[in-house]
Amino acid sequence: MKQLSLLTVLILVLNGCVSTSPGITASDIDAARRSGNLAVLYEQVRDGQGSAKGLKAADRTRLLNEISATIALDARQQIEQSLTQARQDDGEVGLITLGELQSGLNDNSYLPESTKTELQQLLATERSRTEQTIARLQQEFASTGQSLYDKKFALLQSIYQLSDAAEKTKVDTQRNDLIQQLSNDADSAMAQFKIADAFALSQIVHEVAPSAPAAEKYQQLKDGGLQSLMLQLVNQGQPAAAAETFYLLTQQDNFNQNKAQILPTATDLANYFSSLAELATEQEDLATAYQHFMQSRRIKTSIASSQALETPEEASFVDALYSRYQLALRLQQPELAVAYLNTVEVLRPRFPDLARLKQQVETLVRESAMKKVSVTAFSSFSDRTAIGNTVAAKVTEYLFSQLPNDVRVVEREHLEAVLREQEIQALSSGANLNLASADLLIQGSVVEANVESSENRGRMTQRVITGYKPQPNPEFAQWNELSRSQKAKTPSAGRIC
Repeated sequence: MKQLSLLTVLILVLNGCVSTSPGITASDIDAARRSGNLAVLYEQVRDGQGSAKGLKAADRTRLLNEISATIALDARQQIEQSLTQARQDDGEVGLITLGELQSGLNDNSYLPESTKTELQQLLATERSRTEQTIARLQQEFASTGQSLYDKKFALLQSIYQLSDAAEKTKVDTQRNDLIQQLSNDADSAMAQFKIADAFALSQIVHEVAPSAPAAEKYQQLKDGGLQSLMLQLVNQGQPAAAAETFYLLTQQDNFNQNKAQILPTATDLANYFSSLAELATEQEDLATAYQHFMQSRRIKTSIASSQALETPEEASFVDALYSRYQLALRLQQPELAVAYLNTVEVLRPRFPDLARLKQQVETLVRESAMKKVSVTAFSSFSDRTAIGNTVAAKVTEYLFSQLPNDVRVVEREHLEAVLREQEIQALSSGANLNLASADLLIQGSVVEANVESSENRGRMTQRVITGYKPQPNPEFAQWNELSRSQKAKTPSAGRIC
């Protein structure tokens, strides 16, 4: 009986140590989290309502801290997830999204102050980064050239995506102004018969503002207006603009379907350019003739979907080009001769012996581009010419080892032989002497030298020791006597030579 009483007392004591909470556990908090009712549970515990009724102060404080920590964890995860989803390609988050996150953070009264402060600093950093990016993009927009419409619209789109409501209104105004400017430029290009430019500008308007008047003009041209425009330009005597319109037609998806309708006008246009080319050939304006022939060929090729055949007018033009090629060779103008042959190859790829002719003239071009330098015998301070010859040989040896590949050293003996040959030819023909065997001649005088000589069995050996001795340059002395204004206009010679 005594033992039973002790057991009863022990049970009563243990019951007094257990919380009298109706049973709010970690699983209850997790369930409230999944159902989005953490705030409701927090208020019940705080106010002692529902399942939290009768909680002791210590239990209430513990539960409130646990619920608050769970709310803080959810808030941090939600904000980080929202930032990740809202980031643009460059990593910035739009100001509208940041404002919404900031508003939700301010309204959350269940967060610990430390967590709220931390998340506010995170959003402030994101806002600062976005505002700096907007400022940079606006500066780039202002510095972008007026004709770079694609880039300017892309910049405005990037700014718009990052801006808040007030800034979006400003961007809309900028965008409308740019569309108006673009439409005006399209109208101006059309008035100047710059058809391709006008079409391209109208296409940009159509992409960014389909309801704008310029966009409607683009759609009209694309739906069949280009063909009517080409015929109109031919009748107005604007062949270049008509050809430009024809090239636009060839780029349209329905060109093959409409080719039969376009064929008569396009054929007349090609023949017109061919006649202009023939006239230019007769006037020996080969550059203009070439442009017109190429226009004619391009149109014919687009119509026939094959390479156009050479016409009699083009054959005469090729003959004129070959004559000019031969003249350029006689005038020692190999670069010009190459240009004529290249043009011949474009119009008549199977011109007789073309490959050999091109190889020969290209060799002449390389040779003409190479500079030639030669060293003449140096004069000596005495009658001993061997000293001057020795110094000249040393200079020649140095040039052979130091000059780049595009400079050729002509040895003195070879140069003298060439000059004698040219002199003989000039005297026999009465022509002027051409001294072009070397582009640069190096001449000099030996003003001082130490000569060591010895004789051995009838042979004398000389050792010439040369040095550098500065000499006043008379040209510098003359330049130094000029006035200050004259010196500014006259290049200065070296003080020492």
